[in-house]
Amino acid sequence: MAIDIADTTAARWPTTPAGTGERVAATMTTRRNERWFEVALLGGLAGVFIVNAVVAWLQPSDFVDLVQRSMLSNLAPFETGRWLAWVIGLNDLVLGALLVRAIRHRRIRPLVLAWSGVWLLAVTVVKVTSLDVFVS
Repeated sequence: MAIDIADTTAARWPTTPAGTGERVAATMTTRRNERWFEVALLGGLAGVFIVNAVVAWLQPSDFVDLVQRSMLSNLAPFETGRWLAWVIGLNDLVLGALLVRAIRHRRIRPLVLAWSGVWLLAVTVVKVTSLDVFVS
């Protein structure tokens, strides 16, 4: 008694309609492209934050002067000083490292991206309010 291999294969792996292979290939290509966009976004943000951390540690006066010139320095209940640059540098270094980690670990992405978004918004407010137009 001979066993027909084609019959057993068909029983285990049902045939798919024509064109399904092309759709699967297109979906895989789209996912691969999306993955590269995610890596570029997270890697680019990580680079910005890590470089900013290095600059904060090497030239803390730039950060202190920026915060002192902003309108928010009048509202702050504390004295700005060199410690502020160190805090900014530490925050940016940690955030940059977490962004690198988020490339592989999808579960932390929403939190890390939210943190970076809020931080970038705060930096934008400080920079805009330090313009000569806003400073009296």
